[in-house]
Amino acid sequence: MSNFIADTKEIDSKIKLDLENKTPQSALTAAFLPYYVDPKSMKLIVLLKREVLPGAYVRTGRKMGLTVLTTTLPEGEPITIEEAFTQLNIPAALQDTIPFGSVMADPKNSDNATELILAQIEPVEFLDENRGIVFQKKGEFEIGAVEFDSLLEAIQENFMQDMTTRFMLSELYIMAVEEANKQGESGDSMFEAGGNAGGVIGGGEEYGKINHTTETETTEEIPDDLLAQNADMSFGAMYKN
Repeated sequence: MSNFIADTKEIDSKIKLDLENKTPQSALTAAFLPYYVDPKSMKLIVLLKREVLPGAYVRTGRKMGLTVLTTTLPEGEPITIEEAFTQLNIPAALQDTIPFGSVMADPKNSDNATELILAQIEPVEFLDENRGIVFQKKGEFEIGAVEFDSLLEAIQENFMQDMTTRFMLSELYIMAVEEANKQGESGDSMFEAGGNAGGVIGGGEEYGKINHTTETETTEEIPDDLLAQNADMSFGAMYKN
C-alpha cells in the first residue's frame, strides 16, 4: 500500500471532529445505465434520458443533454434494486444488475451521493422507433436507445456533460473490453441474468454491505459458483464484434 494512503488511514482513524452536522443532509440517488445487445444488428445499445439542462447551456451552448436515468431513494429505508428500477418507466424487463459503488460530486461541502448501477435489460419496445424513443414524459424528458459506438460523437458535440453519465459509460466500456479480452471472438451469449437483481440499496445496514468494499474483502471470499458464472460471460466479445 502507498505510504501516503496508509498515513491517511491512520490519521482518519484518530480524527475527533463533529463533522456530521457540517453539511446539509440530502437524499441518496440511484443512477441506472440500462444496456442490451440488439438481436438484429448485434450492437451494444444503452438507454439515456434527454432533457433541457440550463447549466450545461451556460457552459457549452447546448440546450439539451443526455444523461443516465436516475431516481431518488427513500431516506433511511432500504429498497431493492429491482424496486428502484421500476420507477424509471423502462418498457423492458430487467435481467441483471451490476452495482459498482457510489460517487460524490462535492464531498467537501455536500453529502450528496449517487449509487451507480449497470442494468442489463431485454431489448426494448419502442414508442417511436424511427426517432429511437422508448419513453416520453411530455414537457419534461424523453428516454431513448443509443448505439454505444455513437456516444463519442455525442460527447465531442457537447451533448454529454454530466459527470455521472460519463463515468458510468466508461465503466461499461471497461467491462466490455475486459470480457472481450477474456473471451476473444468465441462468445455468443449475453451476461448471465439474475446475478444481482433484487439487491438492496438506499440506507441502513444492507447499504454498507452492498456498496462499500472493506480492506479485508478479497476475491477468495467470493463464492466459487459466482466466479464460475462471471468466467462464462461473453458480453464483451459481442461488443467487440
